[in-house]
Amino acid sequence: VEIIRKDEGIDDGKEVELRIKIAGIPQTLKVTHQNYQEGKQFEDRQLAGPFAHWVHTHKVEAIDEKNSELIDSIEYRLPMGKLGKIFGSGIAESRLNHLFHYRHTIMKHDLSWLKWAQDQQVSPKKVIISGASGLVGKNLSAFLSTQGHDVWHFTRNPNEAQIPNRLLWQNAQDPLPSLASFDWVIHLAGENVGQRWTQETKKKIVESRLSRTQALAQKLAQEKTKNQVFFSASAIGYYGLNAEHVDESAAKGNGFLADLCGDWEDSAKLAQDQVRSIQGRIGLVLSLQGGALDRLHLPFALGVGGNIGLGQRWMSWIDLNDLIGGIYFSLIKEEMSGPVNLVTSAVSNAEFTKTLGKVLKRPTIAAIPPFALQAMFGEMANETILASQSVIPKKLKDLGFQSKIETLEESLRLQLGK
Repeated sequence: VEIIRKDEGIDDGKEVELRIKIAGIPQTLKVTHQNYQEGKQFEDRQLAGPFAHWVHTHKVEAIDEKNSELIDSIEYRLPMGKLGKIFGSGIAESRLNHLFHYRHTIMKHDLSWLKWAQDQQVSPKKVIISGASGLVGKNLSAFLSTQGHDVWHFTRNPNEAQIPNRLLWQNAQDPLPSLASFDWVIHLAGENVGQRWTQETKKKIVESRLSRTQALAQKLAQEKTKNQVFFSASAIGYYGLNAEHVDESAAKGNGFLADLCGDWEDSAKLAQDQVRSIQGRIGLVLSLQGGALDRLHLPFALGVGGNIGLGQRWMSWIDLNDLIGGIYFSLIKEEMSGPVNLVTSAVSNAEFTKTLGKVLKRPTIAAIPPFALQAMFGEMANETILASQSVIPKKLKDLGFQSKIETLEESLRLQLGK
């Protein structure tokens, strides 16, 4: 489910426009809020969309003085009358159960983080994010908002500059507005690495990361704002093509990505003498909203997925929700600075393949020869898909971070609705 447009608030008459997929085909669902009771409930009624009738009641009921129960009740009717009921009801029921299992799980995670932050006596922060439209950025932005923080986005679009909580910054060479009012500056923007690398593409990948990171770091260093935190994304590609059981103390590896990550982190460190600076080395992020799992889902669902070569390469993974939690934990923990590995654990490609096949209930006997990936993606395949990296999140563990989703199977079942 993707939000296309929404009015502020959930009181009666406010509207939301959503994009959903039915049988893989994008559909628009427009709803209006009604029957709002503060702290208790509101309803979504379809104004336009794929259903013949749709009313979704969100209700919270008290169990006792300390606990409440969240209840989602959906009244719906499929189109095409009896035919729709006969052929579509089972599919609709299954999809809705998957959807709300996911949403309720995320709600529990968000509430547990809220409780943790209250125990840490975290006050509301003013936050600005670059790359807020990307996979990590949009989920982190939504999460921080639910935690009570004032979230702003950098934008390159002059037409968006008038939208509340937007700060216009078109090019890295443009003067940056003051960042002194922000407690947390989070930098996630960068050209997509997951494409075939030409010399021009590699130049864009480097430029998109280094120039903006340097500009932000230099601005923060100049303003010298007390208690500010600068979080800049990096990647476990820092450790090179073959890394066995490495933590944050390991040396930089070899290759284009390793050099890129090293220079990227050095750019971020230009601010470290004046603000607390964190470089998040992000692993393989598991989410159906984008990234590797999104690309792997279709071939594995069709039963044509399998090991890459002999399946011996290490894959250091993290569920999207734990990545968001790990970034939040790092921002709050004053002891955290410098590079931090944002991974949960490492598994072999064979174990990843076997687990994904198990979750999808599909065979995984088809092996993918490395030369085929090299032919398709060139150098990019060698340094990403074919790289072997077993990475340990030592700093997170030492400071007491606990993953909400600890096993690969648990993550895949959550993300795939299984």
